[in-house]
This record gives sequence, structure tokens and C-alpha cells, in this order.
Amino acid sequence: MLKKDWTKIDQRASQAKEEHGKTYDGLINFIGEPVKENIDRDIYMTRGLLYWLKCQANLKKEHGKDSPLTLAFKMYNGKIGYAEAFTTLCTKAKIQCETVKGVAKTGDYKPGDLKIDNEKMYSFWNKVNLLGKWWPIHPRYVLRSIKGPVQPSGYTQIDSDVKHNSEAQSTQANQTEYTFNDFWFLSDPAIFIHKCYPDNLEDQMLPAAKRIKKSRQFMKLPYLTPVFHEFNLKMTSEETCIVDTIDGLAKISFKASRKIAKTMICDYSLSIGERLGTDASPFDFDSANLVFSSRKKNQFIFEVRCPVEANYQISISGGDIESKSKKVLIKSKIVCKERMSDVRTLPIDAGQIGWGFGPVAVKAGLSKPKVKEPKLFIQPLSAGKGGKTTMKMRFNIDKDALKTTKYSAEICVDGKPVDRSQEYVKTNIKSGELQVDCSVPSDGEYALIIKAKDSKEPEFKPICNYLLTTLENEEKMSDEYYDSSDGTSDIDEEIDQLETTLQALTAERDRLKQEASRQ
Repeated sequence: MLKKDWTKIDQRASQAKEEHGKTYDGLINFIGEPVKENIDRDIYMTRGLLYWLKCQANLKKEHGKDSPLTLAFKMYNGKIGYAEAFTTLCTKAKIQCETVKGVAKTGDYKPGDLKIDNEKMYSFWNKVNLLGKWWPIHPRYVLRSIKGPVQPSGYTQIDSDVKHNSEAQSTQANQTEYTFNDFWFLSDPAIFIHKCYPDNLEDQMLPAAKRIKKSRQFMKLPYLTPVFHEFNLKMTSEETCIVDTIDGLAKISFKASRKIAKTMICDYSLSIGERLGTDASPFDFDSANLVFSSRKKNQFIFEVRCPVEANYQISISGGDIESKSKKVLIKSKIVCKERMSDVRTLPIDAGQIGWGFGPVAVKAGLSKPKVKEPKLFIQPLSAGKGGKTTMKMRFNIDKDALKTTKYSAEICVDGKPVDRSQEYVKTNIKSGELQVDCSVPSDGEYALIIKAKDSKEPEFKPICNYLLTTLENEEKMSDEYYDSSDGTSDIDEEIDQLETTLQALTAERDRLKQEASRQ
């Protein structure tokens, strides 16, 4: 994406009066006056003209036969296309701009659709030549957006960790808003191709070796939203929007920079569509906890357990821990042709906290967990001698939290604490460290829930969850989930420690500066 400080040119475009919009020369001269001597004049004019269109969304009538205002009125009222209108403005401003024809993943498109519906998906956008390079712009996407939660057609929601989002529930689906979405203005062609596929391969504006040659290949590209790219996330699972299960399990994963991951939390929604095969055996979807939404430092992993042969769709959202609402990052279709042989639902609904150490625990005063994995293999006490029957979890506690926060832990199964839970989990605070020793009574899957309560809160709240299992091989779990690219290496740990030390030194430097200024 070509980035500039657009503040002044946006402001200039918004200040254009009706008299400027009655002629092309008048509009172009007014918007272009501050940048007419700038070497990047064409770049700023491209932005200014598009932003001017944004400001004309509420026009009530035409203004003459051939004027920018009439052009904008016709565009917003469906008499001419967005791409055609923008091409006209750029051409009048002597900016090289062309209309591109192709298909786009809009309308009734669902991730996993492989057949192109030309009637519904055919689209027009633009390419502009700036700095000797072609850049894509989709004026309709820049200026117009559809708001509101939409349940995919043909799917029924069966699992979600979004339980009470009043803001999402109050927003009606398919509401049109006129806005300015920077993401689709001078986008990176390598990202733009995920959404729009031109008839002419050269209009992908990519090197020949990186072009998408077939429309079917385009339809199978992962469905990644602008927010995914704005967070600069990277897929670590297979880059496709169609995920095939293995033994009834599907995995979708991505990673963030360490800075983003420290404050990001995710949620999801899982829906079921067409049942596959001849097996129509029932399953209690209403009580299902089927998605193991886990994290290990900057790696986010969603393991989906499929109890029946069917097509599923998962929508993964994310955002900053302080944000009230999360935005969609990824949508994928899951194809399960062979269900899990031993269907198991997760022992609790982990909610947006998910599984593994994350920012909610950090906010509660914990840091530097000695155990990094969200899923842990353990031998049950009933197995007798041999193997690891006690898991020792250790966390540093911030100095302030030591004074104000209490911690507890419990072992849960089937959504509730196990009988005599306190026999299986012990908590202790020693030398600024939270120590949690836990075990499980028998074979199965259990949730270790770590809770916290500060002096102002009436009760303990979950801050961190771990899945304790006796049913999987420890070495196999490690190999399947984490590879050398997941950002969880020893080097990454050392960088974290150095950053912590740097923060402490910086704080001490600032304190000494303040002290010196008072003398």
C-alpha cells in the first residue's frame, strides 16, 4: 500500500464548494492548488479527487449536463459505475487511469465457493499509473461499505465464544454506509488479488511468476479481510479458504508481530452447512465446545473438532484487548468427509480468553509463564507410578499486583469443577511467583482455569486457561502445533527479556531526569 500523509489533501477536497464542482477545470484547479508544484502531484490529486467524491454522497440533483457534480450524482444513483466516474475525473486531471474488468468476491460469495457467478460477481475497478508503476484502486470499496452481522446462507451457527455482543446484535445486516476505506486506495497488488480477479492477467499488476493463472485458483485463496492485513498478520497454516479435515480435525493458524500479539485477543463463530455422506446420526450442537482457540506467544491456532461429516464455516475475529468489539480477520470453509472417531467436546467454553497465556493474564499482573504450551500432556493419578502426574505452572507476579490481587485455580470438566477439585490443584505465592501445581484424577481432558481478583472486585474471574489431556502423545502434540516459524523460539524469548530490561532502564532514566529537573 502506498502511504502518505493525506490529511491536507483530504481537507482541501472537503472544502470544495458547489461552484468548484460545476466545471472540471474549476474542481481540479481548486483541489490541486496546494500540490501543483509537488513532485508527487498526481498521487495527491488521485487521492483528492476520490475524497471529493466521498463528500458528494448526499447530492440531491444534477448540475448541468457535463460537470463533476452531475458525474457524482449519477454515480451514487446507479446511472454510471464508480470505476467509470473515477476514470473520468483522473483523465480530466491528466492522470493515467484505466478501468479494469473482472470478478470480485462480493455479493453472495462464501469462502469455499469454487464456481464463479459472473452475474453476481462481475465487477469494475481502476488502475492508475503513479511513480512509473500501476496501482489498483477499487472506488466502490473505498466509498461504500455494507455493515452488520451476516450469517452465511445455508449454515447454522453451532459454536461461538461470542455470547453477549449487544453492539453486534443491534446492528442490522446489509446497511449501506458511505465512508472512505483507505485499504482499497492504492492497495498492494499481492493483497488486492485475494479479492479481485481481472479478465486480463496483466491487470493483476504482479510479476508474471506470481500471477494467479486460473480462476479456480483465485477462488481457493484464503479469505483474509482488510483488518487481517492492517494488523500485518501472516497465515501459518495452508493458504486456502477450503480446509480439509484429517481424522475429523481441521487447523487454521496465523501469527502476529510480538507487539500486536501482546494485546490481541480473538473470538470465533462456527457454523454447520450441508451434511455429507449417508450418516445422519444426531449430535447435540447446542452444547458443543468444538473449537480449541489457543495461543502461544504470537501464534494463534484454531483447531476445529468435527463431530459429523459436513461442510462447516468458521469466522475468526480479533482486536485489541481494550476494544469493545472485534472485527473479522479470516473466514474459511471446512470440509469433513470423515468425522472424529471419538467425538469429544472441550471441557469448558474458554471464551475470548481462549487457551494459553495471553493479555488477559498480563492485565491481571502475571508475566513470564514457565510453561508456554496451551495444551499439556499429563498422566492421570489413577495410572499409578510412572509418567508426569503433576503439572507445575509458574508465573511472575508484578509488584503492584502482589499488593492488590489474589489468585486461585481450579480443574474443570464438562463445564464445572471436578469433584473435590481442591485435591487436584494447589496454589501458592512465593518470592513474587505464582505457583500452581495440578493433577487430574483419571483419563480424559480437563481445563485448568487460573483466576484473579483484585481488591475492588467481588469475585474471582478467569484470566488464563490450559487444556490438560491424557489422551494425546506429548511429542506428537509438539510436532503438530509448533514449528520453527511460529515465533516461539529461544531467540524470541531472549528478545522479550531484553525488551523488558530496556523498558525498566528507560523508566529509571525518566525518573532520574525528573528528579534532576527539580534540583
